[in-house]
Amino acid sequence: MADLTDEEASQYVKITGGDEIYTADVTLDDGKRKLHTLSTVSVGVGLGRDPIPDTYFTLDAAGAIGDTVRIQIAGTSNDSTSPDRDVPAVDYTYTLVAEDVGDEIKLAQNIVLGLNADVNFGLALLESAHVNDTRAIVHISSTGFSLEGEFLERSNALDVQVTPTGTTLTTLAFDTLIARAKQTTLSRDPNNPHRAGILGISGNIVVSAQEVDNLIEEFATATGPITDLTVDGSVTPVVFSVYANSAGGGDKVLDSITMYGTDTNIKVGEFNFLGNNSPLTNGILIETLIDGVLGTFRVLKSTNDVLARMSSGPSDNKIINQSGGDYIQAIFSLVEKNLQVVLSEGTTDEVRVTVQDDVTQVTDLFVKVEGFLRD
Repeated sequence: MADLTDEEASQYVKITGGDEIYTADVTLDDGKRKLHTLSTVSVGVGLGRDPIPDTYFTLDAAGAIGDTVRIQIAGTSNDSTSPDRDVPAVDYTYTLVAEDVGDEIKLAQNIVLGLNADVNFGLALLESAHVNDTRAIVHISSTGFSLEGEFLERSNALDVQVTPTGTTLTTLAFDTLIARAKQTTLSRDPNNPHRAGILGISGNIVVSAQEVDNLIEEFATATGPITDLTVDGSVTPVVFSVYANSAGGGDKVLDSITMYGTDTNIKVGEFNFLGNNSPLTNGILIETLIDGVLGTFRVLKSTNDVLARMSSGPSDNKIINQSGGDYIQAIFSLVEKNLQVVLSEGTTDEVRVTVQDDVTQVTDLFVKVEGFLRD
């Protein structure tokens, strides 16, 4: 077959719609002429890897008084190079009381309180939280970051088990406690909420006050007023609080919660509380009350609790030994953990610190919050 001439090999082609009225055009893009198109792109839900191992379970039915919910979590020694980082297994059982019956959300809240107060749960570097006041979900999470296969993960099948009895029903989402992929979220675009969204942000979010005068540093305070936590709360617990402002006073946006104090011969360990030769029995309970939902932040019974559980990381705690008394400090950075705690003006929001033991032998101890006022 004879070769085609250039004229025979190339022809002008017109692309039209079915009605042959409208024709397609071309655009110049990076030096190339391309068919001009407008397209609608469908994007699936974005996934991001959460570096903090976790799992959760739902309370499907809150049964009768005396029913139990048993939570078992395997210990881990994945980090064989550091035996001191091994953590114990957890075997905690909650028994339903009258207020739990028929109220799955109350049951979830009470299980969270019990788990966070359990000694082995704390030693296992775990924390739990109730998701919100409309969903009966208990979330269980490591207190630190862990890459895949690192020592904080429980990656074997049945490493996490939740077993109810009686007519109480639960559903466990995952029987492992690992860093896993999660859906990212959109916030509605305030200027175009019916069509557009703003992609969620992952990482540290830094917020700041517009004026120096807007910075706040406020101590948890009990009736008196007193700010020193070294009181006897063994018979009647003593509550120290940081309250929201009254209406018109501005929202308190919190950046950090700090515990600090001094004592003679502070001892590190699970069997001491600062200078005392034994841990607290009931502990110092730190909670947040936001939008009417009470959440347990920490229960502190030992010096290790203050150092490891109160602080947001190894660099956020310290002990300074002095001849006149040792100084201890632990800071939980809400910004570093990407948490937002806002005490909204005109509400009952508060940060609550409850002393449930006799800690009068400690020299002094304080809890303060820092942040800024938002109009």
